[in-house]
Amino acid sequence: MQDYVSRLRLLVEKNEPRLLALSDAATGARPGPGKWSPREVLGHLIDSASNNHQRFVRAQSQDHLVFAGYDQEAWVELQNYANAPWKELVALWRGFNLHLARVMEATPERVRLRPRAEHNLDQIAWGTVAAGEPATLDFFMADYVGHFEHHLRQILGEVVEEGRSESRCKVQASHPRGPMNQSLGLVSLVVRDYDEALAFFVGTLGFRLVEDSFVPEQSKRWVVVSPPGARESQLLLARASTKEQESHIGAQTGGRVFLFLYTDDFWRDYESYKARGVVFVRDPKKEPYGTVAVFQDLYGNMWDLLQPTESHLRLRRDGS
Repeated sequence: MQDYVSRLRLLVEKNEPRLLALSDAATGARPGPGKWSPREVLGHLIDSASNNHQRFVRAQSQDHLVFAGYDQEAWVELQNYANAPWKELVALWRGFNLHLARVMEATPERVRLRPRAEHNLDQIAWGTVAAGEPATLDFFMADYVGHFEHHLRQILGEVVEEGRSESRCKVQASHPRGPMNQSLGLVSLVVRDYDEALAFFVGTLGFRLVEDSFVPEQSKRWVVVSPPGARESQLLLARASTKEQESHIGAQTGGRVFLFLYTDDFWRDYESYKARGVVFVRDPKKEPYGTVAVFQDLYGNMWDLLQPTESHLRLRRDGS
């Protein structure tokens, strides 16, 4: 069985009772202007299941992966998910996704893994594939589960990760001597206010907003940004919730450079940041490892803006 099929079933079974435990007030509350309430997020997941169900079935009898898209915002509004009974939404969400898991599982491997040169996954998939690259139905199915989990986290927060942690422990236990591949995915940056931090990192530095969702159980937002083009490194903007945390805003490393922002064009970004009012506290300098300057974020944390040399990149990549 495909791993993502097991993952989908696990997410549904483990999180159905957690969803049902949410109050009417919590499921109807919107975290901010223009944001969906948990009912609307779950409604969107039902729409996603509905659209992808017919896509997955049609893909088994055609040579391409070209499908119609849909206006997600309009669908949520037209179906009035904001006022739908929560228990009915959860039941429909559960049934539809368990059926999708059966559809995925029943799809022959040769069909799932066959490369399709013609597709529009660059437009309709969650994790897109370049238009000029072949794509597979297997990727599209796994992508659906990734999108599913992403929005489930918007409703429930980190609690949905429980199943993933168990799965990882089992994998590691069954391959105790296998190679370990890890990456540093998130670094927390303590901020005073979510929106002012977003204005700087997204508006000024040009970072990409990865996620901004409300966690009702903890009355906080889960806000993640990422440098443009970055595949793994992401920054969690964590609002200070205690006096002690507030005391560390802008001073997480006691005055040392905190984060290192790599770029493929130092002078492009340096001039752009200067024009946008970013404060540089150390002028550009050529070092053996690359061209570097130090700037401050809106709270005073220091960052290296660095264009590394090819030899430095090779050293980091190969470890030699």
